Amino acid sequence: MPVPAGYVNQAQIGDLIAQAAQHLGPEVVHVAYSLGPDSTGEPSLFFRILLSDAYVREDSIADLTGRIATVLFDAIRPIENWGLRPYFNFRSKSEQDRRRDPDWI
Repeated sequence: MPVPAGYVNQAQIGDLIAQAAQHLGPEVVHVAYSLGPDSTGEPSLFFRILLSDAYVREDSIADLTGRIATVLFDAIRPIENWGLRPYFNFRSKSEQDRRRDPDWI
């Protein structure tokens, strides 16, 4: 049974994300996240994942992002354990350097 969003242990989720991020490999520069409602008002977990430019290639980006999302999803189990809908956003390191969005670091 999902945990109501008001009872989410943010420190525990942070620890799980940090542990999972250690297993993502050199393709991932940084994993940021936030909790909040999605566009329908459902409690959600928003991932912002910075990718190393060396691994961002058109012929493999779908496999790479899918693998990363699966690792995080399996480690955290946001729906089953927390009642949170997961959303994954990806950006290359060079794109972040151009945008300098503080939410991504």
